[in-house]
Amino acid sequence: MDLFQSLDQGTFAFFHYQAGRLAWLRPLFLAIDYLGQYPLVLILGLGGAACFWKHGRTRTALVSVAFFAAGIAVVESLRWLVVRERPDDAARLVSAAEMIHGFPSRSVFLFPMALLLLAHGLERWLPGVKNGLLLYGVGTILTMAMMMSQLFLGLHFLSDILGSMIGGVGLGLIARQVSASMQK
Repeated sequence: MDLFQSLDQGTFAFFHYQAGRLAWLRPLFLAIDYLGQYPLVLILGLGGAACFWKHGRTRTALVSVAFFAAGIAVVESLRWLVVRERPDDAARLVSAAEMIHGFPSRSVFLFPMALLLLAHGLERWLPGVKNGLLLYGVGTILTMAMMMSQLFLGLHFLSDILGSMIGGVGLGLIARQVSASMQK
């Protein structure tokens, strides 16, 4: 067993045990997991583009939409190209066909990317360091909660979640940098 498998199995066992012990948290984590589903992620991601559009920054809005669409294409392509089993606990929440699509975690990839795009779009409406810290701080806390929900519910292994988070945040930061450079 290699290092990543050991980490995956160890964290899975820990969260499996915690889920049994703290069953009253399950509804909360199911609600948090719902935040990463397509309807809300689309609203968040396109909300950032709408903020740019409202301020007359049409090209920046289009760049935001293009990066968001690229993120969806990347995550869906990887889910079909990379065959990776999910933890057995995931069978309670996903279909049998979805059990072989464990990487990347769609929610953990798209949710932080959508939050970054929304926060960047809201920066002009909420200027100032305090508001920026609030926007990105809340986004960070929500992303961490999303990652914890995936582990607690047994939907993904730790390596799936970390890889997805790195990909989603990375693409979101690149989109932010590209759109910020267009404003200069």
